[in-house]
Amino acid sequence: MGHQMAHNESQVIDLHGGQPLADAYQTKREVGLAVPTVAKIEADRQLFSVLDTRLDDTYASPLLVVSKQFRDGQTRGFKGVWLNDPVVLGRGHHTDRFDYDPRVSGSHFSLAYDGLGLIVQNLRPTNKTLLSGDLKTAQGGRRHAANIRAVFTQIAEDDIYDRYDFGKRDIEAPYGYSKNHPIIGRDSKSVKNGVYFTTRPDSEAVVVDDKSRAMQQIAQDMIKKAEQKFGREPTVAVEAVLKEINKYTRKVMPYDHKGADKLSRPHYAGNTLIGLSEYIEKGVGVCRHQCLVAAFLAETLVEKKMLIGQAGVERNHDVDAHGAHAWAVFKTPGGLSFVIDPAQNFVGTKEKAHKQGRWKYDLPVDR
Repeated sequence: MGHQMAHNESQVIDLHGGQPLADAYQTKREVGLAVPTVAKIEADRQLFSVLDTRLDDTYASPLLVVSKQFRDGQTRGFKGVWLNDPVVLGRGHHTDRFDYDPRVSGSHFSLAYDGLGLIVQNLRPTNKTLLSGDLKTAQGGRRHAANIRAVFTQIAEDDIYDRYDFGKRDIEAPYGYSKNHPIIGRDSKSVKNGVYFTTRPDSEAVVVDDKSRAMQQIAQDMIKKAEQKFGREPTVAVEAVLKEINKYTRKVMPYDHKGADKLSRPHYAGNTLIGLSEYIEKGVGVCRHQCLVAAFLAETLVEKKMLIGQAGVERNHDVDAHGAHAWAVFKTPGGLSFVIDPAQNFVGTKEKAHKQGRWKYDLPVDR
């Protein structure tokens, strides 16, 4: 049956020394994910399970609360539980994710993760709340988790070297090689001639074929546009130049998920190679293709001494935003870092993006 919680009662589920309710095998049978179940909460007739996803790279949040409607790969029936960011469950919250039973109250219970355990607090629901798990009554400051979200999103693993048997790493290719192409990651010094993999096993491997006719053409066009607008001398108007790169990228490669998928699909099995030039020629792409184009163009202007700095690409995975995202980044010698995100039509610092409520371009501390 579980422990029936009183109004405003808090309980802590020990995530370090405690025993899970169900191991990965059992959870796989119940909800389809091979991770432990650490708690179950019955909001009257509706059951919610809390899964420990800290060791599963598929989900960036450390914990995941799911309902019976959850199906892996879908966008409903789940909500990430992040460090120091309480989640309230009830008919007045997250209705885009959950189909609540009518007997669930508007604010029925809350979940919070403080880095040590899961804090479950019953609010003041009309109907009962039952909690199952390795319970310890919350004490003192652990009764309420902080209201400030400390971790927005974690990166989809850039270093996928261990997932694929790639060639040896070196200074020029910190992530190794695939078929003589340096693997592109966030610490790569150049995207040219590199190959970009996603963390999905069913995705194409994109080669930045910088010597191709299509890539050479957009490089020359970008140089010409920059010279006409900013002159031939190195410019200090970095953000203005990057906005031109973003604008031109969106022109030569409009965001087109269906078109890009049609072009990519024959290369999904086995992550086979396809040139970035093919997407340019068709005028289609999604964020991972657009960010490579933007980084390539920024790198081209650096070589022409029209920009001073280094271009690259970054990506992350945010379960609350329904998936992963990739963008280009440009870092100046003075330490400024700008996002170039053609898919979101954004150029600016990550701080600016936060203030505008845009995609959370956060990266985790290096592991």
